[in-house]
Amino acid sequence: MAYAACILVPFLEDSISSADLAEIGGLVAARDPSILWKPVRLGSGASEIRPPRLPTMILQFHDLVPAPWPDFKGPRVESRRVHKATQMRMMQAAGIPVPRWARLERGTQVDPAEFGEFLIIKPTEREASLGHGVTLIRTADFERYRNEHAPTYEGYRRSPPLVQEFIYTGERPLHYRVMSFMGRIVLCFSCENPRMTPLAAPVTSLSVTEKVISNITDNKRLLQKDPELLDLGARAAAVFTDNSVVGVDIVRSARNGKAYVLEANMGNAWVFSNAVTRTLQAYLGRNNMKKQFGAPGIIADAIIERARKELPL
Repeated sequence: MAYAACILVPFLEDSISSADLAEIGGLVAARDPSILWKPVRLGSGASEIRPPRLPTMILQFHDLVPAPWPDFKGPRVESRRVHKATQMRMMQAAGIPVPRWARLERGTQVDPAEFGEFLIIKPTEREASLGHGVTLIRTADFERYRNEHAPTYEGYRRSPPLVQEFIYTGERPLHYRVMSFMGRIVLCFSCENPRMTPLAAPVTSLSVTEKVISNITDNKRLLQKDPELLDLGARAAAVFTDNSVVGVDIVRSARNGKAYVLEANMGNAWVFSNAVTRTLQAYLGRNNMKKQFGAPGIIADAIIERARKELPL
């Protein structure tokens, strides 16, 4: 059977393995033999490869800067990072519950009656990831903290952190990740920090990743299927419809049981095989992660559906 269309998949091995792409490609071929599945490993002459002379859709599982084949005029599905402040605005506009927030700027005012006793300071610059630099402070100390740190972010191309309401999840920090692909849920797991959140400590020691956040190396991870979290994750991911892979981080308040979306992860959220999350893969088991909802098959079906929508098949 002659091919009717092509899915061109540029990738970096550290962000998604060629083995994962081969698995998904095999399922695409079995379900629709008219589609040519063509992964292209970047850094191996990819810039010299031209899209086939077939109706083609470029599919990116992770962020690529600059985008390959910039002159390509056909449909392209990307996984682009969205600034954390922009995410908050977009989700609020869509009615997604998020913690109260502001930016760390000279004029920022925070009302303890509205934000509560503690605040999270969350970096927003591009290199900030995996919770690095996240700080917990007392709301009563915010003005001093603001005056000391806000001027730091007024330089060229600096991005002020978020000032976020602290959602107490229990004695140990706990969050959930709901991962979707083209709007379909493919994975859900929890991460719990084994260390207790140090709320009784003085503000000078209330900081840093290892005691405040839950995505650390030695955290406890479990696969989850809570319907409420899956629904909230799906609704949050739907806000970012132009992205292929979206990992939504959710916390549940230990005080009132309400769930809040902390952020949506895009750009390098393919946790099944990327280098950043190898510890998670070893802990949960990559096969267990894929079998939870049948991720490879769901992903293949989503790709075929999108190709049939975008291309003359």
